Amino acid sequence: MELQTPTAMIALGFLLLLPFASMPGVIAGPQTPSVGQGASTDGPAEDLVIVGTVTRIYPAPSRFSTRNWAVITQVERVISGQFSKATFTFMVHSPSRIGLEAGRTYTIKAKRRGGVQVDETKRFKPMVTNL
Repeated sequence: MELQTPTAMIALGFLLLLPFASMPGVIAGPQTPSVGQGASTDGPAEDLVIVGTVTRIYPAPSRFSTRNWAVITQVERVISGQFSKATFTFMVHSPSRIGLEAGRTYTIKAKRRGGVQVDETKRFKPMVTNL
């Protein structure tokens, strides 16, 4: 079948793209991160230090970043900065490379630079708890 007019070509284009119109991210550009996909932020742009227990680590692939793992922590206390939520979510490239494990408690240092970024050049050391 040969299309004769530009109008027919445009109509065909709309028909082919219509099924994808309701799928976010397929046609639209990158979305701002939401909880579970990006980083949780609260308050002004300042550095944050919290103590938290990792409750879940799961893959959250992104075409626009190499940080493809989401880490969810239960916040036990805020050492510095302002943070009022019960959970803190951040993205990392490789949780195993920096020593993160679910169920362990860590001191987490993060910088707020257009989202929250955790320093991945140093391994996390789990806190020792008294039994």
